Amino acid sequence: MAHVNPGGHNFGPPNLDSLGIFYTTMSIIFTLCVWLSLIPIWMCRGIPSIKMRKPHLIIASVFLLQIYLIIITNVYTMNGNFPCGLEFWVMSLIFPLGLGFYQLLNMQLLFRSTEQQILLSEKVPIKPIGRGPSQLIPRIKHNWSKMSQYERWRAVVFSGMAIQFIVSFAVFMGSRKFHAFGSYDSETTPAECRRGPEWVPSIIWQFLWSWVLGPFLLFTMPVYHDIYHWRQQTIIAIIANLFGSPLWLAATYSDSWSSVNKFWPPPLWFSPGLVTIQIVTIAGPLSLAMKHYRWERMKNETNYWQYPYLDASTWEMTRTQNSGTSSGTRKNNEQSNMQALEIVLDSNPSHLLDYASRKEYSGENIKFLVVVRKWKATWNRTLKSFGEVPPPTMQQLYQSAIEIYLTYIDPRYSDFSVNLESRIYTNLHAVFVNTIRSLERRRSDTTASTPWEAQDPMESGAVSVSSSQRDGTSTENFNLASLPKMSASESQDRIWPPNDTDKSAIAGHLASNSEVPESFDVHVFDAAEASVRHMVLHGTWRNYNKAVDRESIASADG
Repeated sequence: MAHVNPGGHNFGPPNLDSLGIFYTTMSIIFTLCVWLSLIPIWMCRGIPSIKMRKPHLIIASVFLLQIYLIIITNVYTMNGNFPCGLEFWVMSLIFPLGLGFYQLLNMQLLFRSTEQQILLSEKVPIKPIGRGPSQLIPRIKHNWSKMSQYERWRAVVFSGMAIQFIVSFAVFMGSRKFHAFGSYDSETTPAECRRGPEWVPSIIWQFLWSWVLGPFLLFTMPVYHDIYHWRQQTIIAIIANLFGSPLWLAATYSDSWSSVNKFWPPPLWFSPGLVTIQIVTIAGPLSLAMKHYRWERMKNETNYWQYPYLDASTWEMTRTQNSGTSSGTRKNNEQSNMQALEIVLDSNPSHLLDYASRKEYSGENIKFLVVVRKWKATWNRTLKSFGEVPPPTMQQLYQSAIEIYLTYIDPRYSDFSVNLESRIYTNLHAVFVNTIRSLERRRSDTTASTPWEAQDPMESGAVSVSSSQRDGTSTENFNLASLPKMSASESQDRIWPPNDTDKSAIAGHLASNSEVPESFDVHVFDAAEASVRHMVLHGTWRNYNKAVDRESIASADG
């Protein structure tokens, strides 16, 4: 028969009754489930859909919140038999820090969804190049201008955390409730120690995180129904976290709650919100990690490529019914899907770009593929028309390649860098590093906030060069605009050049004192393009086709 101490939580001996054992058991089980769930998330941290959620922030937030949850879940069992000062630091630092990291996760969703809309516009910005001025204030302004919106908010949140620690430390050192020295209050009973003005700053921080920043994010997030259900998860967690602080205040400072406090101590009012936060924070990335493992297994099946659009739940049935498909059929189906993707990229990528930006937050992959394909088409048309690429035109192509690299690959200057293997990134960096370093040194002595200021010579089309024709004798004005068009999409906006603002610094730099590296050729982006194309083919393209099919069915039914 269950036994519960009638005195409940009264700061006496530990409560090892049935209720105390229940609280402790549930704490252990939930802690194991939470921390074990973090393992596959961390192991799959390189997957783009998980990487964009900042897995290190997920782990930091969940770890700190779970420490706090362990302590408050066992408040009844321990019955006040732990130092009041320890509870102060847990309440004033660990809990607010966990909430702060969690709100950074929410900001990542806000800015990720907002920044993706830039990819739908004609201009894709690049961060300022160079170390900036040597003076302190101008240098700070320069570094601030290089930060993305998320990085700026992160700096603000970390500054708030630092202020929070300083204030908490000052309160702790000044109060005699926590130690024998101090300037105000006096030593008191364990129950009275947990009430008083010393706890007000911790409530202020929780109020700011939960009741100011949380609703701000709710009302500023774009209303997009992404395929990860990230927005819905965030809304649930923010709403669930709103009720802890007012209930804790009421239970702590109102004597009418004393009968409830005996068996449900005041800090436990935070537990429903914390459990909800951790479940929704972990559930999304964990499901993506599990799908990744299942996806890898599916790709190893003998007849997977015959059915590239099937989801995992349908695959098992299809696999047992079609176990004899040949490898040739698999290759043919993969090639046909690749060709279909390339046709869309060449003819009308706008719908695919819109889907990737709004639904998957991965529009940079589509934009990168389209820009690289048009850059290579420009090179090939030049080669076809003249038999070789004239040196000044080669510098123009090299300039545009650097713009592609800075806009979509180098994370130091790009807010939209594609996800590449380290080997591919290292090889590309080796091609462009010398020019970029020279440009950084050149721009470090200027006060411009952007790396380029004038019109792109490739965009204007007129580049005066001495070009050797096939007969090796003629000299004329070479005009890129006069070359044959590759396709109807050549004149589309949003595609070329990769960044159509602020370019004179690169153009002047290349024209005056830079040579095109010997390793630079038309194939310089091949490895990166193949990697991103593979990722798009097996992710975005498959999901896009399923979405189109669903819309077609819905239209037919309607």
